[in-house]
Amino acid sequence: MSRKPRPFALSEADRQQLAHIVERGSDWRARQRVRTLLLLHSGKPINTVAAEQGLNRDTVGVHRDAWLAKGIAGLFDAPRSGAPRKLQAEHAQALCDWARQEALSAPQLQEKLREKFSVKVSTWVVQKALRTYP
Repeated sequence: MSRKPRPFALSEADRQQLAHIVERGSDWRARQRVRTLLLLHSGKPINTVAAEQGLNRDTVGVHRDAWLAKGIAGLFDAPRSGAPRKLQAEHAQALCDWARQEALSAPQLQEKLREKFSVKVSTWVVQKALRTYP
Protein backbone atom coordinates (compact mmCIF):
# COMPACT_ATOMS: atom_id res chain seq x y z
CA MET A 1 0.00 0.00 0.00
CA SER A 2 1.69 3.21 -1.12
CA ARG A 3 1.31 6.55 0.57
CA LYS A 4 0.09 9.55 -1.34
CA PRO A 5 2.64 12.34 -1.47
CA ARG A 6 1.75 15.38 0.56
CA PRO A 7 1.07 18.35 -1.69
CA PHE A 8 3.71 21.02 -1.41
CA ALA A 9 3.04 24.48 -2.75
CA LEU A 10 4.80 27.79 -2.28
CA SER A 11 3.24 31.20 -2.66
CA GLU A 12 4.74 33.48 -5.28
CA ALA A 13 6.21 35.68 -2.52
CA ASP A 14 7.80 32.65 -0.83
CA ARG A 15 9.18 31.42 -4.15
CA GLN A 16 10.76 34.80 -4.86
CA GLN A 17 12.26 34.96 -1.40
CA LEU A 18 13.68 31.46 -1.78
CA ALA A 19 15.08 32.28 -5.22
CA HIS A 20 16.86 35.26 -3.66
CA ILE A 21 18.44 32.96 -1.04
CA VAL A 22 19.66 30.58 -3.77
CA GLU A 23 21.23 33.48 -5.68
CA ARG A 24 22.71 35.51 -2.83
CA GLY A 25 22.58 33.45 0.36
CA SER A 26 25.86 32.99 2.21
CA ASP A 27 24.90 29.76 4.00
CA TRP A 28 25.42 26.83 1.64
CA ARG A 29 23.19 24.56 3.74
CA ALA A 30 20.30 26.99 3.47
CA ARG A 31 20.85 27.25 -0.30
CA GLN A 32 20.73 23.46 -0.59
CA ARG A 33 17.53 23.30 1.46
CA VAL A 34 15.96 25.98 -0.72
CA ARG A 35 16.82 24.03 -3.86
CA THR A 36 15.13 21.01 -2.26
CA LEU A 37 11.98 23.04 -1.60
CA LEU A 38 11.92 24.47 -5.10
CA LEU A 39 12.20 20.98 -6.60
CA LEU A 40 9.36 19.77 -4.39
CA HIS A 41 7.32 22.81 -5.42
CA SER A 42 7.85 21.87 -9.07
CA GLY A 43 5.93 18.65 -8.36
CA LYS A 44 8.78 16.18 -8.16
CA PRO A 45 8.36 13.36 -5.63
CA ILE A 46 10.64 13.10 -2.61
CA ASN A 47 12.53 10.09 -4.00
CA THR A 48 13.35 11.94 -7.22
CA VAL A 49 14.45 15.09 -5.38
CA ALA A 50 16.61 13.00 -3.03
CA ALA A 51 18.26 11.20 -5.95
CA GLU A 52 18.91 14.43 -7.88
CA GLN A 53 20.51 16.09 -4.88
CA GLY A 54 22.34 13.07 -3.51
CA LEU A 55 20.37 13.21 -0.26
CA ASN A 56 18.50 10.63 1.76
CA ARG A 57 14.73 10.80 1.25
CA ASP A 58 14.32 11.35 5.01
CA THR A 59 16.53 14.44 4.77
CA VAL A 60 14.34 15.85 2.02
CA GLY A 61 11.30 15.21 4.22
CA VAL A 62 12.97 16.93 7.17
CA HIS A 63 13.69 20.01 5.04
CA ARG A 64 10.08 20.09 3.81
CA ASP A 65 8.67 19.64 7.32
CA ALA A 66 10.97 22.36 8.73
CA TRP A 67 9.71 24.77 6.07
CA LEU A 68 6.09 23.91 6.80
CA ALA A 69 6.59 24.34 10.55
CA LYS A 70 8.91 27.35 10.70
CA GLY A 71 9.00 29.01 7.29
CA ILE A 72 12.25 30.81 6.46
CA ALA A 73 13.62 30.15 9.96
CA GLY A 74 13.43 26.42 9.22
CA LEU A 75 16.08 26.77 6.51
CA PHE A 76 18.85 27.76 8.87
CA ASP A 77 20.66 25.70 11.48
CA ALA A 78 20.05 26.52 15.11
CA PRO A 79 23.06 27.78 17.06
CA ARG A 80 25.25 24.90 18.08
CA SER A 81 26.45 24.30 21.55
CA GLY A 82 30.12 24.29 22.28
CA ALA A 83 32.68 25.31 24.78
CA PRO A 84 32.07 28.69 26.37
CA ARG A 85 34.27 31.56 25.26
CA LYS A 86 37.64 31.67 26.96
CA LEU A 87 37.59 35.46 27.17
CA GLN A 88 34.73 37.75 28.02
CA ALA A 89 34.39 40.90 25.90
CA GLU A 90 35.53 42.97 28.90
CA HIS A 91 38.79 41.01 29.12
CA ALA A 92 39.44 41.21 25.40
CA GLN A 93 38.86 44.96 25.48
CA ALA A 94 41.34 45.28 28.37
CA LEU A 95 43.92 43.33 26.35
CA CYS A 96 43.47 45.66 23.39
CA ASP A 97 43.72 48.73 25.61
CA TRP A 98 46.93 47.46 27.23
CA ALA A 99 48.43 46.64 23.84
CA ARG A 100 47.70 50.21 22.64
CA GLN A 101 49.17 51.81 25.76
CA GLU A 102 52.50 50.02 25.70
CA ALA A 103 54.38 47.49 23.61
CA LEU A 104 53.74 44.17 25.35
CA SER A 105 54.21 40.67 23.99
CA ALA A 106 51.40 38.13 24.06
CA PRO A 107 52.94 36.30 27.06
CA GLN A 108 53.21 39.62 28.93
CA LEU A 109 49.57 40.43 28.15
CA GLN A 110 48.64 36.93 29.22
CA GLU A 111 50.35 37.45 32.58
CA LYS A 112 48.75 40.88 33.05
CA LEU A 113 45.34 39.36 32.36
CA ARG A 114 46.00 36.70 34.97
CA GLU A 115 47.09 39.29 37.56
CA LYS A 116 44.23 41.76 36.99
CA PHE A 117 41.29 39.43 36.33
CA SER A 118 42.46 35.98 37.52
CA VAL A 119 41.78 34.72 34.00
CA LYS A 120 44.11 32.04 32.71
CA VAL A 121 44.17 31.63 28.93
CA SER A 122 46.70 30.47 26.37
CA THR A 123 48.93 32.79 24.41
CA TRP A 124 46.99 31.80 21.31
CA VAL A 125 43.73 33.09 22.85
CA VAL A 126 45.43 36.39 23.65
CA GLN A 127 46.71 36.69 20.07
CA LYS A 128 43.31 35.87 18.64
CA ALA A 129 41.63 38.47 20.86
CA LEU A 130 44.06 41.13 19.63
CA ARG A 131 43.25 40.25 16.01
CA THR A 132 39.49 40.00 16.55
CA TYR A 133 38.58 42.89 18.83
CA PRO A 134 38.97 46.54 17.85
